[in-house]
Formats: sequence, C-alpha cells, structure tokens
Amino acid sequence: MSTAERSVRILVAATLAAAALAARPAPSAAQAPGDTAARSRSDTVLLPGLVVTAYRMPVPRDAVVSDVTVLDSARIRAAGALHVLDLLRRVPAAQVVQTGPWGSPASLFLRGGESNYVKVLVDGVPVNQAGGDFDFSSLTTTGVRRIEIVRGPASVLYGSDAVSGVVQIFTDRGRGPPTVHASARAGSYASLDGTASVRGGSETVRYGASVGRFSTDGTLPYNDAYRNTTATGSVRLLPDPATRATLTARWDAFTAHFPTDGTGRVVDRNQFRDGRSLSAGLTLSRRLSDAVGVRLQLADHEARSHLRDARDGPSDTTGFYANHGDGRQARRSADLRVDLRPTSGTVVSLGGTWERETGRDSSRSVSPAGASVSRTDGARRDAGAYVQVLSRPVAGLSLTAGARVDDDQAFGTWTTWRAGAAYRLPWGTRFRAAAGTGFKEPTFFESFGSSFVNGNPELEPEHSRSWEVGARQPLLGDRMALHATWFDQRFEDLIQFTFSPPSASAPNYFNVPSAAARGLEAGLEARPWGELSLHAGWTWLHTETLDAGFDSGPDATFVEGEPLLRRARHSGEAGATWTPRSGSSVTVSVTAVGPREDRDFSAYPARRVELPGYVRADLSARWRLLDGGPGRPPLAATLRVDNVLDRRYVEAVGFPARGRTILVGAETGLAF
Repeated sequence: MSTAERSVRILVAATLAAAALAARPAPSAAQAPGDTAARSRSDTVLLPGLVVTAYRMPVPRDAVVSDVTVLDSARIRAAGALHVLDLLRRVPAAQVVQTGPWGSPASLFLRGGESNYVKVLVDGVPVNQAGGDFDFSSLTTTGVRRIEIVRGPASVLYGSDAVSGVVQIFTDRGRGPPTVHASARAGSYASLDGTASVRGGSETVRYGASVGRFSTDGTLPYNDAYRNTTATGSVRLLPDPATRATLTARWDAFTAHFPTDGTGRVVDRNQFRDGRSLSAGLTLSRRLSDAVGVRLQLADHEARSHLRDARDGPSDTTGFYANHGDGRQARRSADLRVDLRPTSGTVVSLGGTWERETGRDSSRSVSPAGASVSRTDGARRDAGAYVQVLSRPVAGLSLTAGARVDDDQAFGTWTTWRAGAAYRLPWGTRFRAAAGTGFKEPTFFESFGSSFVNGNPELEPEHSRSWEVGARQPLLGDRMALHATWFDQRFEDLIQFTFSPPSASAPNYFNVPSAAARGLEAGLEARPWGELSLHAGWTWLHTETLDAGFDSGPDATFVEGEPLLRRARHSGEAGATWTPRSGSSVTVSVTAVGPREDRDFSAYPARRVELPGYVRADLSARWRLLDGGPGRPPLAATLRVDNVLDRRYVEAVGFPARGRTILVGAETGLAF
C-alpha cells in the first residue's frame, strides 16, 4: 500500500471517529455560559470581515495593509467552477496561462511577477515545488470553502516563494448536525463531474470530508483524455475554550494524455503524464492567558510525477522516439509561534520555522543516437526566525512591521522585511500603504542539475522590493465601494540559463537579469438591492526588463526595455450574481485580457510574437427545484457554461483554449 493510500485511509478513519464522537452529547461543562461564543471565536476563519493569510491569524479586514481578495463559499459555489484557476482568472492583477485544455500545465502571474513567485498553501501547508513552481491545472474546487489571495511580498511570514503574493486554499470544516451533499454534472467533450461530502460536529469535535472525480475525453482529435480524483478531510478538536487541534489532509491524483509537442502540434498518440500529491497539516494552539498564545503547525507535502512516451511503432525511428521521466518532491516543515498581547490593540508575534526540501528527478530518452539518462538529486534545510507587530493605537489606525532572517543550507543567510499602515476615516474612507521585500530559492535543477546541464550550487535567491498605496471609498450607505491600488516592484538576481558557460565544467545557471513591474488595480463592488451583487475590476500593468543578462537579440526571453512575456498591459473582469431566493442563483462574468508577448517555438530560432487580446464570458446557474423537509432531501439543477460566446483565443502560442463548454447537472443534500 502506498503512502498516499495509507494516509487517505487514516484520514477516513479519523473522520468516522470524529462523527461518532460528535454524535455523543457534549459534556455539561461545554454548555456553560460563554463557552459557545468562545468556541465560535476559535473558528474565526468562518466569520465575515476577517482575513487570515495576511498575518497568519484572523485580523479585521480594515486593519490589513496588503491588498487582499477573498473568495468565500457563497461566491465559489455561485461560480460553479471545476478548477481553482478558473476562479483566479477573476482576481485583480492575476493572469492565468494554461498551455491547452484540461490537464495542461497552468501558471499564475501575479502583479507581473514570475510564475514561481506565488506561495500556494492548502490549509497552511506549502505545496509549491522547491524553487516556487506550482501547476494549477489539477487543483480542483472539491472541498474548497474559501480562497484568500494576498498581493505583494509576504516572505516575512512565509519565507521563500512569497515574492509577489500568496494564495491560500481553505477546505471544508463542519459544524452542527451531520450533513451529506452530492452533485453530478455531465456535458461537452464527454465530461463527467461528481462530488460527495459529509460534515458536522459538536462543540468539541468537528469534521468534514469531500471526494470529487472529473473525467473528459478532451478537445483534441486524439490522446487528450484527462482524469482527476481529489479527496479532502479535516478533524478539529476543541477540548476547552482555550485549546484547539486541527488535522487536515488533501490528496490529488490525475492522468493527462496529451498529443502535442512543445509547439502545440498534435503529433503523438501515446504520450501522457500523471501525478499524485498528498498534503497534510497538524495545527495545535493554546491560549495560555488573555495576553499569551502559542501555536505549532506541522506540515508535510509530497508529490510524485511521471511522464511516459513510448515508441509509437516500428516506424518511429527519428527524433526522441521514447521518453520516460519520474519525479518526486517533498517538503516538511514546522512553525512555532508565540503571540503576545501587551495591550488590547497590539499583537506581537515571535516565530521560528524549520523546513527540509528533497527532490529527485530522472529521465531516460531514446533516439537513433542511443539512450540518454539524466538525474537530479537535491536536498536542503532552512531555519528561520521572524517577528511581526500589529498595532491599533487609535481608532481607525493600524500599523504593522515585521522582519525575518533565514539561514539556508544552500545560500546562507537572507533577510526580509515588511511594514505598512492603514487608516479608516470616521465616514468610511480607507487609505493604506505598505512596503517590503521577498525572496525565492533556486530550483533543484538550477542548483543540482547534471548530465545535459550543470547546476550552480552557488546561486543566490531571486529577490524583490516592493511598495504600494491604496484607497477604498464606500458609497450609497456602503451598498457600493470603489477601490484602487498603485504598486511598484523591482526583481533582482533572476536566475538565467546560458548555453555558453565559461568552461565545459562551469555551471549553466547564473544570477544575472533584473526586471520591474508597476501598475494600477481599480474596481468596484455593489449590491444595489438584496438579490443582486455586482463587481468589476481593471488592471493596468507595465513590466520591463532592466538587464537582459546573457540574452541578446529582439527575440530573446529577456530583451532590455521590453515587457516580460505573457503579461498583458490591460486586463479586467466584471460579473453579476442574482439570487432570487435561497438555494438559487445566476452568475454571469466577463473576462478581458489585452495583447501580450510570447515566444513562438514552431521554428528555430524561437521568435517573439504578440498574442491578440480576447474577451471571454462565462455563465453559472443553480436553481432550487424541490425544498427539503423531514426525510426529504432538497434538489437543485445546475448549469455551467464556459466561454459562452465560443471565442477562439490562446493563452500561450500554439495552444488553443477550450471553446464553449457546457456542464448540466443536479445536486442534493441531507441533514440528519
């Protein structure tokens, strides 16, 4: 039995045990006056108006100095999206690029940063590969109840990878009577989607578990099938008002067949990749007094991947006619934090972290020239210490400052900082300003690669410095709000590959290029009346290469004075949700992305091209057909239409995006 299978079985057993405990009457002490409120406060991530990711603790939104987008359970449910990346497309200053249909690698560029500049967390567990890479293609919305996106550097709290922002996924947690929920959809490209969940709990034990399965034949003529299975679970124990223990886990497995080569041509009938990942976290917290709290988080993430491209047949004798690759990455970490409250309006957090990353990748290619084998093995440890101060000395004013020192086995000592202020005027106008730095470790291949290329163990981290100012103005009695943010970032010591190292034994990677990104985010949110909510956002982004490093010529990856690849200067999104009654909603959203530059590899040498802009509209609806009652589950019909107008566009050269995609289904649930 594999590690993932054992972990899933343990999680299922824990969930069932929690359900059994929750079904028992709570001890009389748990019913004492005030206990219910205290335990509600321990579950603060569920309360409106609070943000967790910006400070690693629940903080009122008007005290946060960073720019934050929160996608709550109602918005996620109304969107009806299959994958998290479809929700991220609607976030200001976020641009998603996917190289093809379902299952194709997908990247997120936040505020013009590199695609590996975003820290991704699932219930606090880091899931990026070593060096920051993360593929969003198989991150489904199964079991997801909340997503927080923090824009701007956050390395003070999260260490490496949090250069241009943090995306945190919060999974389902239950409370109250046991409830089961199930849904199923089917539609275009022989697609099938199904989910099932159970959640509930008492005052002392809460639990939740979900499982989802998606399959499709894909959009290409052949060899384009995609399968994905996801399971999530959590168990939370609250033995007394001051103590909390939470165990969470998420397991993902996918298989993606793809017939395309690196240029997007459909040429291969038996090429596929698959992967398995497991993330698990254990969080223990204890309030020692009104002024002192302690929190320990243990996190474990392991991912395995495989690439298989066997020989097509006896006639396949040219090029690389067989290719096999295997990869395994793991990161384990511990974070111990003490929160001190010297005054009622001040929190001082003192924390220490330890992390170990390991990675092993191997590939074997066969061609007329013979077999070629490549292997990369890497491991590194990092220990860090940080301090963060959040103070609200007077009404409406919030101040924050923090610093962090990391001691890494590979690159030594590194320091980051962050500071900011937010002020809310008595009539509701809010201003904020923040500045800080971030860093990203090299990937294992860049540091330890061998065979075809030589890694450079002396590489320094890529790093950034950033500042931003923003304002929010409520209108019409807070039924509407306008907001805007100006940001400015500088990226230094980017890691670059060179085909011509100083000598045959010299490394191929060096810290050379630098770049800048600045822009304006603006938007509005409105609820003109109770059943209708509106939102819109627009981002102007200017990116520029300041130092091209080894690159030369007008078609290089980095061209001095030219924009960074795959970042549009203009992008925006608008949407409306109508909720005529409980359990029914209709959501329409429109996404617009302007022209941006990319590289076309269909000919040698690759050349820079400009991709045309596009506009895409999506529709989601949920309509309650039957009301639930004693022994009678409710029933709702669901509809999701991606790319309603069937627009033809590409997010990466050579890889057309999906056309109109329709999924129709139903969902039901039952409370016991």
